[in-house]
Amino acid sequence: MATSAPTNDCFAAMASATANVTSMTEILTLPLFAGSDSCSPIDSVNGLAVGAVDSLHRAMTSMDLSFDVPEHPSFDFAGGIGLSLRQNSLSGKYEVTLPDRSTLAGAFMGFCSALFFGLIFATILYHSIVKYEKKKEKLNLTLRKAVIGPILLLTAILLPYPLVDFLGYDNTAVRFTTCLPFALFMFRILEAVFGFVPAGAKSSYGTYCAYFSLPFDMMFDAKTNEPIMATEQDVRDGQVDVAKSVACIVALCSVLSPFGYAPFGESNAGEFHEGIVMSDYLDYRHLGNCFAIAFFFQQGLALGFCIFGNSIQTILGYKVKRSMRNPL
Repeated sequence: MATSAPTNDCFAAMASATANVTSMTEILTLPLFAGSDSCSPIDSVNGLAVGAVDSLHRAMTSMDLSFDVPEHPSFDFAGGIGLSLRQNSLSGKYEVTLPDRSTLAGAFMGFCSALFFGLIFATILYHSIVKYEKKKEKLNLTLRKAVIGPILLLTAILLPYPLVDFLGYDNTAVRFTTCLPFALFMFRILEAVFGFVPAGAKSSYGTYCAYFSLPFDMMFDAKTNEPIMATEQDVRDGQVDVAKSVACIVALCSVLSPFGYAPFGESNAGEFHEGIVMSDYLDYRHLGNCFAIAFFFQQGLALGFCIFGNSIQTILGYKVKRSMRNPL
């Protein structure tokens, strides 16, 4: 490696990543919409969301987040079995760049759109099925479940496709965020149809809407069946979890992005539609890159759940069960 100090841009460098990591580059850096001349039905609303965070984004990006790693000698590891670090291979200037604000705003808009439909599903189920089970009024309840349940379930399965097209998103991460809540809605609908809604979730219309539409694991008191409310310590712990998740995802971006998210180098493993050569897929470089991307993806999910869970504890007051603990 040349001794001249390179600049490693933790997010912008992904735009020039190699072809075998195009999907990761797309996930994090693809523009929010398919083309600059496209006009989405919610362009004006999305413009407001982008404008709301634009000032904060400019203020934060104006800060110098770079740091220098000084020159270092070469190192040999493990008694000379082939593992070594060349002289000044890690030296240089490293810079952390914030994610694209339009992508963040798009993910927020898509997620809120999905939650809106979740509230509609919850309203229909509560006023047609759930509240009658709470009151033990069984009149026509079986017929209602047989008619309303399949309709809502089919709607939850098919709705994400026209919703994504209507919103005009062409970013993989934004589409994933928009479609994610609908998987939860499917299970909540089946839960209501087969009569497995927790007693505490039936206590009020507002509680059931929060239980149904928000992707978090609501906790109930074993004696009273009421939702457990978060304490000040729970809120503080949630804020610490958010800070740790942010630090971890930034560290991963800083380490992986200079290598095009393939830290172990290129391998001969082809795309999923190409012929499979077992030796290529068992190559340590391919396995190591897969592990790195799996770790990165899991940490991204953990960050999202930490931010969302802490928001629920702070705004709504419900205690959130910790989830997405790193299995790796």
